[in-house]
Formats: sequence, C-alpha cells, structure tokens
Amino acid sequence: MTGLQSCSTVDEATGRCKAFKDAKYVASVTDTDGKPWQLKVTPESLDVKCDYQSDKGDPPTSGILVFTAVVTDGQGMAKPALSIKGRFSGISPNGANETQPGFYQNPLPDVPDDVATDSCGVAVFRLKWVCPSPKKTAAGSFYVESGPLISKPVQVTLEHKVQMEQQTTTTTPTK
Repeated sequence: MTGLQSCSTVDEATGRCKAFKDAKYVASVTDTDGKPWQLKVTPESLDVKCDYQSDKGDPPTSGILVFTAVVTDGQGMAKPALSIKGRFSGISPNGANETQPGFYQNPLPDVPDDVATDSCGVAVFRLKWVCPSPKKTAAGSFYVESGPLISKPVQVTLEHKVQMEQQTTTTTPTK
C-alpha cells in the first residue's frame, strides 16, 4: 500500500505497531487545504468457494477472512491513532453458535478486532465464514468507518460448489 510509514514502535507480543487506546475519529472528509481523506480496505473483493461433498454429515468448512484498513490524509499519508469501526451487512445469524452457515464478526475473542489505526496507520478486522448448504451462496458487504469517512464496501461472496464424486471406468479387452 502506498503512503504507509515505517513503524516507530513495535509491540513484541503481537509483532504489530503500537496500538492506541484514546484514539479520535476523523472529523472531516477533507484536509484543511480541501484535499480528500480516504479510508481504504484491503482486499477490495472476496470470493470464497467451498468445495466439498460428504455423505457422513461432516461439519461445513469454515475459515477466517482478514481485512486491513488504512486512513490516509489529503497528502496520501497513513494516519495513526484514529478510531475505526468495521461493519458487515449480509448473512450473520443472530444468536448462533458460529457453526451455522453465514458470517460472524469479531470471531476470535483472544484476538479482538482493532478499534483504531495503530502507530503505522493500519487497523485489522476479522470475519469468520461458515459454508452454506450445497449449491447455495451467501453474500454481503464489509466496510469500515471513522466519523464521516466511510470506505468503499468490499463485496464478500461465499459459494458452496458441490464437487462431483470421481467415477472410475474399466474396460475389458475384447477377443
């Protein structure tokens, strides 16, 4: 990503730049000279394919999606210590135990999502996905916000494509 500065302080426990507890929200969508601020999320789109078939009732596959967000000022420089929130709109079952198909925000209690950009100007967000039923698709959008500044939404698609069982054929020689 362009505009990222080097980390001045790295937390040895996490390997990441210094986190901030009393961060501020972006106050305006432009700099004092009128140049626009930007809130960028990476990746810009995600298309996850589940590809399994089981007659044994195996649980659906699942995984974690990781998004990074950077707030840049009018000069394209990443800004540290800015409060930032991740949002997901789409299939997210309420009251589910994270085994039902769909998407779940903040899925790792021991590694919570960031609430602000770190000293390098980066925030990290996670989303758990659980595959839908065979031949079904789930979709939604992930975006981040800080005050009046909102990122472009990242379209997230989760498709369960059933893999056909391999068939073997044998031929018998003719006399």
